[in-house]
Amino acid sequence: MAREHASDETVELMASVIFDEKELCGLMGAKLSAAELRERIDMLGMPVDAYADGKFSLDITPNRIDMLSVEGMARALASFTGTTPGLRKYSAEPSGMRLEIDRSVRGARPYIVMAHAKGVNLNEELLLSLINVQEKIHDTFGRKRRKVSIGLHDADKVKAPFTYKAVKEFTFTPLDSERPMTIAQILKEHPKGVDYAHLVQPGKYPLLLDSNAEVLAFPPIINGTITMLTPQTRNLLMDVTGTSPRAIMDALNVLCCMLADRGAKLHSIETTDGVTPNLSPRTMKFDYKKCNRLLGLSVS
Repeated sequence: MAREHASDETVELMASVIFDEKELCGLMGAKLSAAELRERIDMLGMPVDAYADGKFSLDITPNRIDMLSVEGMARALASFTGTTPGLRKYSAEPSGMRLEIDRSVRGARPYIVMAHAKGVNLNEELLLSLINVQEKIHDTFGRKRRKVSIGLHDADKVKAPFTYKAVKEFTFTPLDSERPMTIAQILKEHPKGVDYAHLVQPGKYPLLLDSNAEVLAFPPIINGTITMLTPQTRNLLMDVTGTSPRAIMDALNVLCCMLADRGAKLHSIETTDGVTPNLSPRTMKFDYKKCNRLLGLSVS
């Protein structure tokens, strides 16, 4: 569920999320009562709408997509409460994998970033969290997949180097299908194809392929069935495609930090456009005069 949030430039969507009390405390590394947790969440600017059966319901503002995940909310709370103060440091070691970005995607879906996570304990809890965050990002920050679309893959089922290119036609077996389908068939017959066909241009269909021409993804429509996640998956590949370089990197970083907080080891992928993910902190500048005016203070 999402709610509209008006801004000066556009209308963005707030996401409604549900977080489990025990899971939040476990990820925070702290023991807080439900009342204490609710108070701290409210103080972060995300008022809790309801609490029942050990679960908090609240809306996340569009500028904090990191808090769409229980891991991100726990991270923010741990910093805010002093349990784990300061900015956490994340890094990614080189994976040795490479992604070639073909010029043909410039007129289709021009931007892509990828990352590799090893040693993932893909239990039911984490799998549900990943899928939930993926869909929340799609529906809100990702503008119904137009701006940002995420693909999650079993890395052990495919082989680098990878290629991202636009094609006129192709045949592969998509998720939730038992037979190979052409792209034309997917767009007309597959539920996801029908829902999102308007996001691709005829004859310029973006595909993410491995070295054996196996399809990882047909973004922003559907993944190939070959990389489907299972409880046995331990190594993940993540791809994020879209129309904004900044937006897709932000979405990838959210996923990477989620997995790192669960114990996974992050690895970068060299692409034609650079190395991703980029987990370096960004410096933000603000106007002292404006801050003083809003706060009623006189701080230099």
